[in-house]
Amino acid sequence: MGGGQVGAAGVCDTFCHVDLLATTAALISASLPKGAGEDSENLLPAFFGKPTRRGPMVNQAGNGVKTLRDGPLKIILGQGTNRVRPDKGKGMLFQLKNDPYKTTNLWDRQPNRVKDMRQLLAEIVLRADAPRSTRCAARDL
Repeated sequence: MGGGQVGAAGVCDTFCHVDLLATTAALISASLPKGAGEDSENLLPAFFGKPTRRGPMVNQAGNGVKTLRDGPLKIILGQGTNRVRPDKGKGMLFQLKNDPYKTTNLWDRQPNRVKDMRQLLAEIVLRADAPRSTRCAARDL
């Protein structure tokens, strides 16, 4: 990409290293094989100053603790400060736009949001093996 492609207003508030696979594939107009980069999203439009919102992003720690980031919200299905441990009944919910350092756990205050995000996480895990297509090719920009 040449200089001047990303404008000052070009903002994408969530971009993860796993998105480089789908974004690079779109850049070179390549297709990814089924199952490759199932959680990678093409965020190439953001590089051209177009509004982009990454879909929900799942991470899993080595000890099995899962997290879900959906826009400004992050749910962690576990407990702890320095090293989060799995806990089936409890977890942590943070609103990262207002609390980027995750100091205020909203889990008990927002049970409906916790329920919705747990359900979304379960749905994402179930469809993880479903085929995914690159949403935007560089030639479409």
